[in-house]
Amino acid sequence: MHILPFQALYPNLQFSDKMSDLFDTAKERFTDLLQADLFLATPHPAFFIYEILVNERRHRGVLACVEAADYQNGIILKHEATLPAEERKQMLLTLERGAAVKPILIVYQNVGLINQWISRYIRQQPVFLEITFEDEIHRLWQVQQTSEIQELQQLFATKVAQAYIADGHHRMAAMGLIAESADVTLRERYKQVYCAFFAASELNILAFNRVVEVPADFTVQQLERFCTIQPLPAPAVPTAPHELTLCTPQGWFQLRWKPSVLENFATEQVVIDTQVLNEKVWRALFGITDIRHDRRVQYLDAAKGLTALAQKVAEQPNRIGFCLYPVAFQDLQTIVTSGKTLPPKSTWFEPRMKNGLLVKSYRVEGRG
Repeated sequence: MHILPFQALYPNLQFSDKMSDLFDTAKERFTDLLQADLFLATPHPAFFIYEILVNERRHRGVLACVEAADYQNGIILKHEATLPAEERKQMLLTLERGAAVKPILIVYQNVGLINQWISRYIRQQPVFLEITFEDEIHRLWQVQQTSEIQELQQLFATKVAQAYIADGHHRMAAMGLIAESADVTLRERYKQVYCAFFAASELNILAFNRVVEVPADFTVQQLERFCTIQPLPAPAVPTAPHELTLCTPQGWFQLRWKPSVLENFATEQVVIDTQVLNEKVWRALFGITDIRHDRRVQYLDAAKGLTALAQKVAEQPNRIGFCLYPVAFQDLQTIVTSGKTLPPKSTWFEPRMKNGLLVKSYRVEGRG
């Protein structure tokens, strides 16, 4: 993996009273915020170490650019299919802003030497930027010495052969579209893709839970075609793969796929619970075949918790909610490297990065 330093825009803390507005609106109003002098520019290309402290856990990664060709050539792999309309929408937004206001989140297999390099560097160098949010602290260290840049590049080049998109599939696909443009000047200007590289050990992979509207005559017993069912004394999350929990107006239940159901997926290297749920249960019981667009389905990332799921179920009659067990990184790797993708909304990666914390500009002279 060949990573590239870049010049960045970062918040002008002189206007600290406007910072909340900056992060809340950077995605939609970047050009206005830039013109209002709410951003400063780094003078030279650099890498940035990015640390997020949230929920008593520390997450560290590297902010860097890669060539769009790395995505096109399969060095950076996707785990979800993308929609052409959304790809084009993201492309037009990027061209309109002339900037990437948040990096694409990339996950790679844990590399001890890179972790050690990051730890050593931040012990020896001052913090470049620190911003505290309500329950999070975000810190950046700037890596601008030529020798340090080359050392980190060498580590990624020799230790990271492939990486995987964790968040930002449509933004990455949009950069791929620009890279295929007939406009040579445009291709050259936008050939670098702004990314945040986190080792798998530095990220949490959570599930996407589902809320679905069901027919008025639905009963939990109908699921016995596919699952064993046990009532639960209280709300709970699944504790293992192929186990789900179900929230209904009548209470909570534990579900486990029957062996006869899993046998239908015997040729798969990895069986993902979202795949079984989509292809067997929802198709057979509810007639749901297009899970991306069917308005009966809503998704909640597991970080929102069981109370949020129960509240969503209770909002309207004839709703139930499914909690799933998170996909393991190793299973994601197996599926993606075999040339397949996961079903939509199979994973939710944390921590989440902030729009406008560090920006890659493609337009302004001397600012990236």
